[in-house]
Amino acid sequence: MRIILAWTLLLAPAMASAAPPAKPKGLAVDVVELKSRPVTLRGLVLGKDADARTTLVAVPRWWIEANAAEFYTEYLKHETDARRTLLTKLVERIDAWKERRADDRRLQTFLDEQKERAGKALRGNDGDVAPCESKLVLVAVPDREIKRHDPADPQARQVTPVAWAEELKDVETRTVTSLRDELQKDKIDIAARMIDLTEWLPPRLDTAEQWAARQAIVEYEYRRQADFQGTGEAYFRTGEGAKPPALADILSSMFQSNLTGGLLDLLDEGPRKPKPSGPPKPVGTAEKEGLDGVRITTLEQDLNARRVTVRTEFWARVPSQDKVAAAWRPIFQWNETADAAKARPDTEARIRKDPQVSRALELVSSLLPGGDGEAATNTAIRFGAAVMEAQQAADARFIHFRAVYTRGLEGPPLTLPK
Repeated sequence: MRIILAWTLLLAPAMASAAPPAKPKGLAVDVVELKSRPVTLRGLVLGKDADARTTLVAVPRWWIEANAAEFYTEYLKHETDARRTLLTKLVERIDAWKERRADDRRLQTFLDEQKERAGKALRGNDGDVAPCESKLVLVAVPDREIKRHDPADPQARQVTPVAWAEELKDVETRTVTSLRDELQKDKIDIAARMIDLTEWLPPRLDTAEQWAARQAIVEYEYRRQADFQGTGEAYFRTGEGAKPPALADILSSMFQSNLTGGLLDLLDEGPRKPKPSGPPKPVGTAEKEGLDGVRITTLEQDLNARRVTVRTEFWARVPSQDKVAAAWRPIFQWNETADAAKARPDTEARIRKDPQVSRALELVSSLLPGGDGEAATNTAIRFGAAVMEAQQAADARFIHFRAVYTRGLEGPPLTLPK
């Protein structure tokens, strides 16, 4: 059951709410005013719900309690009912999962812990379900009930969560500029903070697709991991149970791909072979091994623009819309781009000393002998350093995603990419 607050809008508009102050230019939050009752929400609009006709607004729990107390009291009742339904369903799902993976001891231990945790939350301290303690509440407002929506400053997506995390005062009525100035004065590196608002939201009952995706990432953590890296044309197994990353093979594939493509363009030999559609090849390997999830990292590089992009994805097998068959789809995607013209002396020195790289460098030199070969080798080193930088940043994003969704099964909400 989704936490939909349409019920609040059908009640008589009896809740008192102070008139909202004039909206300063560049406000740090979205302002959403309701039609059917004098309630104004101040938070961040997260987008549309699954029905595409409902707007989701994340509002600090303390703020809505202090500024719309009666509204919040009724919200709590329905939030508690929704959590009771969620926990009851979660116990049922864990039991079915335990039966399906009865031979996986490490996963069984995790599932036993989660079942016990859900049971305690269901009973609570007073015999009823334990209250939710999320930092944000999630208000779902039907679009037809939105009287006014004043969007936040475009920079709010980065600044406002950091301001909330640092517990700055009056975030909901201040401008992004004033918040950014205060954070910088306190020497807070806004760009370096990685804050995922989903961690602060109340849990929501997963759909069948979301639950399958959650199972896949948990099994990646507690059952078996499958990781592949490549260039889109060739992938190499890495990680658990694999040999050390074959960086030389990956670099070879990268340069051979560019050489072939460039020759086709020069010789006008017709169109290049189109990229295959559908899931990448490693998905098939994971399926044959009985896995429901696989991480795939793809390297794309542009020699002319001196730029590399590392795309890391996690693919999971989830029910299709007809609920009969299962289909593979990415549930996490992240692109990290790096400038390959930028000098990275320390990283470049480590690459030159790596024995795995020597074969790829020899290949480049043999293809372009003489001075051109040396120049190509230096270019390869620069690109390799850019790849390493982008790879590390992409890895950090995936590690964060993985940590968020393997701490527990109750939440936070898992939003699948479109």
